Amino acid sequence: MGPFVLPKRTGGCVYVNQIPRVDVHVSKSDGQLQTEAGETLTYTIHYTNSADSEAVAYVQIMDSFAPADVITASGGPGWTQVGNAHVFEAGPLAPGESGSVLFSLELDSDIPPDVLVIENQATVSYTSTEETIEVGKDDNTAIDTTFLSAPDLTITGLWVEPTDPRPGSPMTVTIVVENQGANAITQRWDGSTDNPDELFMAELYLKPHPSSPPADAFDHELGWSRGEEYIVWLDGRLDPGESEQATLHVTAPGSGHYDLYAQVDVSQPCQETLCYYWGKLWGLIPEPFEDNNITTALSLSVKNAVYLPLVLRES
Repeated sequence: MGPFVLPKRTGGCVYVNQIPRVDVHVSKSDGQLQTEAGETLTYTIHYTNSADSEAVAYVQIMDSFAPADVITASGGPGWTQVGNAHVFEAGPLAPGESGSVLFSLELDSDIPPDVLVIENQATVSYTSTEETIEVGKDDNTAIDTTFLSAPDLTITGLWVEPTDPRPGSPMTVTIVVENQGANAITQRWDGSTDNPDELFMAELYLKPHPSSPPADAFDHELGWSRGEEYIVWLDGRLDPGESEQATLHVTAPGSGHYDLYAQVDVSQPCQETLCYYWGKLWGLIPEPFEDNNITTALSLSVKNAVYLPLVLRES
């Protein structure tokens, strides 16, 4: 390849004007992870102009919340209701300057049991006296999620006996379920406590290794699909910190390496024409945390018995 030759300049000088850059962002928190019906949540909303040299002429904070039918917004000084949202006029913001404002929500004293979270969102917007470029807009919105105080089921124990089962032999699987939440378990999400008397179920899943855990409370692949012996009902009336042990008797599959999972509070599939409770996507018991309802995989090896040849010796 030969030398690169610049074309001859035929015009005048080229001037480049740099467009000022701003970076306005917002954050918010009520300072708590859980709440209860009847409480007041007070959020601190921080807003900042992180630009080095460019001021913004007019900053506005818009706040919205959900579910709106169980919340009354008391807002606070400087807030104005606009439709379903509330607006705070923060005014100009110099480079590096920040400010904060409080916003309050009052929760109804009677909240349906299937309402698990209170979500509050703040969005910052601004205007400038000249054209500007926003450095990053991902931080123009902040969301704070507060869980309603509720039970929190998790499986704290899972073991198998014998530890070296043979194909087709019986296995005893024991699980321990604990309520690690703030409230006792006394009923299902719809207020029911009967039919059957036990409040929720636990399920085993035996999958060839390597495998993925069950996707959710409705996923019964290689669990319930193996047979009714893979599901057990639990009484489930557990105070905070209280646990219950359940035992399942299953049949070992063919030889191979398997992953054994257990999940608590699954949704019951139909038994022919009979369905007790379908429940919600998260099961029958409202919980603020669902990720801990499924155990990590317990490795299980099923091996054929080894028979050694009998050797006879002459005396």
